[in-house]
Parts: sequence; structure tokens; C-alpha cells
Amino acid sequence: MKSEMEKLREKQQRRRRKRTLQILAVSPLIALVFVGALSLLTRINTVVVYNPTVYSSVEISDRFSFSVGDSLFTVHRDKLAEEICTSCPYVKSADVKYRFPSDLQIDLVPAVATYAVRTETEVLLVDRDFKVLEVLDRLPEGIVAVDGMEILSYTVGYPLDENENIQVSILRDLFSELEKRDLHHRTSKIDLSKKYNISLQMYDVITVFLGNSENFDSKMNKLVKILDDNDVTVPAEIRVRNPEEGRYSRLDPASTDSSIQE
Repeated sequence: MKSEMEKLREKQQRRRRKRTLQILAVSPLIALVFVGALSLLTRINTVVVYNPTVYSSVEISDRFSFSVGDSLFTVHRDKLAEEICTSCPYVKSADVKYRFPSDLQIDLVPAVATYAVRTETEVLLVDRDFKVLEVLDRLPEGIVAVDGMEILSYTVGYPLDENENIQVSILRDLFSELEKRDLHHRTSKIDLSKKYNISLQMYDVITVFLGNSENFDSKMNKLVKILDDNDVTVPAEIRVRNPEEGRYSRLDPASTDSSIQE
């Protein structure tokens, strides 16, 4: 026979199970009501775009996969940012932010053409991160021309794949060293066509021969010293293959041309 205490305990347990079942039964309805209310409260009312790029606001908004009136939570921020940057190549980055309860803010950063990579048939304009911005049929002015890169594949709006375009890393390292010494503004052409004799065109009249892609840091230090010690307004050649023995040679203007040769 069960004691009165045992009967009371079982009765309490039954009551607890019943309350738990009731709560579980109501929970989906509560969740549904909550989500519905939240969706109503967070419907997109305003989209603010900070747009210093070459694209118009209409061109940017055409890339949106949502509409005013949709819930904020239907906007996948990372996906939207990627879609904007790839479909509008001259957008370097897009920062998508929720502004609760009903606004969306998108801050754009423009991409700037840094290199004009010349192939046999076309010119690829790429930015500092080697994202392909545009394809041209001629070299533009004011952009560092790059010759001799073997471009196996590319897609406008995406960076060059370094696994397929192995000279990208060489160009990145070289340009980084030029930037550190504020020499990138003085450089008009980089020639990578000769693997063991990379060369630069500087000040429009000076050809610099670097040798291979090793020790760019030491070679640039030597180059700076030679430039500081010599006239950079006349045609000349500078050789810093061996940074211990850099050499400056003035040229006869009549014997020079616009190509980098050796």
C-alpha cells in the first residue's frame, strides 16, 4: 500500500508534467507571434547609402536583392556586400549595417586603379589588391603599366587568382617596397617579362634593372641612395642586381627610346 506521502508526491509530479506539456504546446504559438511582431517592427523603411564611388545611387540599388518593406533580417549583410563589390568592380568594400528598428546603412569604399597589366590583346586595370576593375584596349595615362605578366585567367570584379597567376606575389612585394620609399609615384612601368632581370621605368627617363625577385628591400635601399646622389632628369640606367655594387650610367639621349631593354 502506498503511503499518503507517496500519493501526494505522484500527484504533484502529474501536475508538473501537465504544466510542462501545456507550455510546450503553447511555445510554438508564442514564438510565431513574436517573430511576426518582430518582422512587422523591423520592416525596411529607409536605406542610406554613403557612395563616393563612380556609380550612381540607382546603379548601386539595382544590385539589392531586397525591397523597402522587407524585414531587415531578410538582408544577409555579407552576401549583399559581396554582390555589390563583384557586380560593381570599382567598389572596393561595402559595409552593410542594421540600424534598428527599420533602417539599413551601406558604406561604400571606392576601388582605385593601381596597375595597367598589359597582355598580348588587352589591358587589365587592377587595384592595389589585384581586383580586376575593367578591361581596356589601350594603356591609360597616369597608371603604372605592367608588362610581362602571364595572366592565365581572370574575372572582372574578382581578384586575380595567385595560384594561377604566380607573378602577382612578385608584383605585390615589389610595389610594397616602392611605396615604403615613396617611389611608386615616380614609377611609370614595371617589366616582369624577364624572370631574372625585372626592370622599372622611373622619372620617364631612367631604367632600373633589379635582377631577380630576391632582396627587394636591399635593392630599393641602394636605389634610393643612387637616386639621391645623381641627376634624375636625364636619361640613365641604374643597376642594383647586386645591392652592394649598384651602378648609375648616364645615356646619350639620342640612343634611348620608350622601351625597357637590356
